[in-house]
Amino acid sequence: MFKTFALMDSVEVTGLLSEMNGGYSRYIRTSTSNKEFETAFYNASMFLATVSGLKVVPSSRMLARFNRLWDIVKKFETCELPANFFDGAIWRNYFQRTLSPSDRDLIVRQQFRFTNLNSQVINSRLALPFFNPPQLNTRGFDFFITSDPRPVKLSTGTKLLVRYHDPIPLSQPDTMDNSDSVNMHFQAVERTRRIGWFVCNSKATEREILDIFPTLSGRTYTIPYALPEASTAKISGIKIADIIRARLSSACVDNEGHKAGIMKDVLERANPDKPFKYIMWLTSIEPKKNTIGVIRAWEEVRYRHGDGLKLILVGKPAWRYKEILKAIKPRYLDGELLHLEDLPFVEIQTLYQNAECFVFPSFAEGFGFPPMEALSLGTPSVVSDIPAHRWVMGDSVLYADPYSDVSIANQIERLVYGEERQQLKATLVKNGRDILERYSVRTVSNQWSDLLNELRQRGEGSTI
Repeated sequence: MFKTFALMDSVEVTGLLSEMNGGYSRYIRTSTSNKEFETAFYNASMFLATVSGLKVVPSSRMLARFNRLWDIVKKFETCELPANFFDGAIWRNYFQRTLSPSDRDLIVRQQFRFTNLNSQVINSRLALPFFNPPQLNTRGFDFFITSDPRPVKLSTGTKLLVRYHDPIPLSQPDTMDNSDSVNMHFQAVERTRRIGWFVCNSKATEREILDIFPTLSGRTYTIPYALPEASTAKISGIKIADIIRARLSSACVDNEGHKAGIMKDVLERANPDKPFKYIMWLTSIEPKKNTIGVIRAWEEVRYRHGDGLKLILVGKPAWRYKEILKAIKPRYLDGELLHLEDLPFVEIQTLYQNAECFVFPSFAEGFGFPPMEALSLGTPSVVSDIPAHRWVMGDSVLYADPYSDVSIANQIERLVYGEERQQLKATLVKNGRDILERYSVRTVSNQWSDLLNELRQRGEGSTI
């Protein structure tokens, strides 16, 4: 999203950096009263240290307790990052995993500020019997755009826009990691709904959040994600076998003492240097992604055809993954299912391009990035027949019932073994060209520009 705004001539964008991990940035000063460059530089260095995962803690328990109490009432500032000094740290910690190296110059040219207001502070306040919204100084800014619902009291004249991804914690609570995820999501939306505008990623998400919170009527919009530009030209120089050797995961290997030997045996059985066909799945390993359904559907296809079709799973364990890893393990050990982790995007692109098809039968999604990425690289997908996928992907994919392994297997079979598979693939890719244009940076930028202009003309602010 930041790249989209950075490319817009009509917008002067400033990136506000905050911590999403342990909440240690609450101990970092962002005072604007001290004008000494050395102090500002030190504060920025300490902030970026916490973002990278280093712990910054008070010198005593009493001071820590005081800081937690002070968090309940204090006001939060933003502090400008000294120009040109922290480009590398900003890129590595905030953008490297999701953007291409070619985007780096564009990103680091932008203005950045940082704040010690983090998600831990907000969640701590939401957990109190009374809610006192944290105050953030946003003087001089027309809009404050957050990546999730954050009930924050802003300076007069600044409007709060929430980039809303999905209400899955509320609509699919059994797929969450714990009940706190459900509670905090509800509280965050509840406390934000009267003060902000919700910019949803799909019409399906917008309809669902309005069903849950009817009082949001008139305060919701839909602007889809912008997809990275891609080409169907083959990416040369990267071998599938090399990717497999370098990125093979050990997540389902229980025996720590023999892990290296087991992984070596897996690679020998997989024999990735020998040409092979595979289907691909990519996302985090968690209940809503239906990984077990993918495995069972793939096994069904193998039973029908018996020609060694492999399955490549790309993703890290997120939460409630033990049963999923248990399902992965048998086929992983025999070298037919290849579980990979920590791939740079260029390697993911290579896997997309060489797959027979991409499979994405999630039980719920707000948008569904991976199938569109695969489509942009010329590989069609089998996806779950859910409202978000219908809105996002239209007639550029094959749909399956996520609760039926046979339904998923039948659609995979059409793309991998069907008599008219080449024509079917060509049709899906052709249908996808117009659909992909909806998610180009140019198209999405124009939608954001129209929305900001509309809201700028409104007189009401977003202060609580």
